[in-house]
Amino acid sequence: MELLTAIALGAAGGALVEAITVFAQVDAWQEARRQQRARRGGRLPSFGRFVDLPARLAAGITRLVLGAAAGAVFHDQLAGIAAAIAVGASAPAVLQQLGSFQSARQAVQQSRAEPAANGAATPRMAAPQPVADGPEATR
Repeated sequence: MELLTAIALGAAGGALVEAITVFAQVDAWQEARRQQRARRGGRLPSFGRFVDLPARLAAGITRLVLGAAAGAVFHDQLAGIAAAIAVGASAPAVLQQLGSFQSARQAVQQSRAEPAANGAATPRMAAPQPVADGPEATR
């Protein structure tokens, strides 16, 4: 997928998640107002009790940026519009997972490079084996 298309669709995925979050808050506000009217008295709940606009704005911008970033990072692996939107919608989790994977890799590499403090041999992980292709794969 082209880079700019993936960025735009990733941002759209982030916006979609934020819109769903805002919808849930507005829906809760509407339900609270309905219940207050059913009791026939008192002030109706204010919109600000259910939706914190400055926080929602900051969260929305963050989701757009993270969605766009995820679209950019994964643009070569995206095969369709739905995939790009899904990557953008899941951007916080996907990018956090990607970051923790790299941190784990660095920790393993660092432990291989440093000798053990007590003089014992540093444990080594087995080297990954290549995946067999062709007839060997079915044995």
